[in-house]
Amino acid sequence: MTWLGKILTLVVMLMALAWVWLTATDYTTRVNWKAQRDTYKKAFDEAVAARDSDYRRHQAELAALSQKSESLEKDLAASKTTIDTLARANRDAKAKLDEVIAATSTVNQTVVQLQTVRDALEKELATVRDRNNKLEADRLELTVSREQARRDQLAAQNEAKLANQKYEDVTRQNDDLRNQVVELRANGGRPGPLLPGGRSPAVPENLRGTVTAVEPGAPDLVELSIGLDAGLTFGSELDLYRLTGGGKHLGTVVVTNVYAKKAVARFRPADNRAIGRLRPDELPRVGDTVSKLSTGGGSAFR
Repeated sequence: MTWLGKILTLVVMLMALAWVWLTATDYTTRVNWKAQRDTYKKAFDEAVAARDSDYRRHQAELAALSQKSESLEKDLAASKTTIDTLARANRDAKAKLDEVIAATSTVNQTVVQLQTVRDALEKELATVRDRNNKLEADRLELTVSREQARRDQLAAQNEAKLANQKYEDVTRQNDDLRNQVVELRANGGRPGPLLPGGRSPAVPENLRGTVTAVEPGAPDLVELSIGLDAGLTFGSELDLYRLTGGGKHLGTVVVTNVYAKKAVARFRPADNRAIGRLRPDELPRVGDTVSKLSTGGGSAFR
C-alpha cells in the first residue's frame, strides 16, 4: 500500500472515530435533555398540584371566614336583642319605681286622712261628753211632776245609756285609730297587727263584700267593694270564698289599705301554701265574696 493509501485509511479511521464520538455525544445529549424534561415536567405537575391545593385551602378558609362572619352577624343581632330587652326591663323598672313612689304618696295621704278622722272623732267625743253632762243636768231639773219626772227620767236614762255606748264606741275607735297611726309610723306606711297580741281588729257582724279587682302580676293583692263606711280598718281579716261551683273556701284576706268606699287586701291561702304553687282556680277572682272571719277558722258560708 502506498503512502497515500495509508494516509487515506488513517483519515477514514479518524473520521469514523469522529462520527462515533459525535453520535455518542448526540445520544448522551438527547438522554440528558429527556431527563431534564421529565424533571421539569414533574416539578411543573407538583407546582400545579400545590397551586390547586392552595386554591382549595384558600377556598375553605374563605368559606370558614364567611361562616364566622355570619355567626358574628347573628351574635350582633342577638346582642342588639339583649340590649333592647334590657332597655325594656329598665323602662319597666322605672315604671314600677314610679308606682312605688305613687303608693308611698297614697299611704301618706291615708295617714293624713286618718289623722283628720281621729281629730273629728275627738271633737265628736267632746260633744258627746258635753251632751251627757247636759242630760245629767236636765235630769236633775225635771222635778215638775212625778209622772212627768218619771217619763223624763226614763227618757234621760235611755239617752244617757245610748250616749255612754256611743262614747265607748267612739273611744274604742279613737284608740284603734291611734294604734293605726302609731303602727303606720313605726312600719313606714306598712300596715301590721293593730291590736295587742297580734289580733286583727274587730269587724261588724254580717259584713259582706266582693272582690272588684285583682292586681295584675300580683294575684295575692285584691280590691274589695267595702271600706271605712262598712267598718273596715287596717289589719281587718276576712274570709274569702267562691259561691260558684258548689262553694269553696279559698282562704283569708288582710286589709292593707282602706278608703271610704273600698279597700285593698292581701290574700292568704287556707293551707298557707306559696302563691306561686296555687292553681288558677285557687287564686282570687273578681266576684269572689268576703265576709266577717268565722270564729272556728273555717268557711263562713252564710
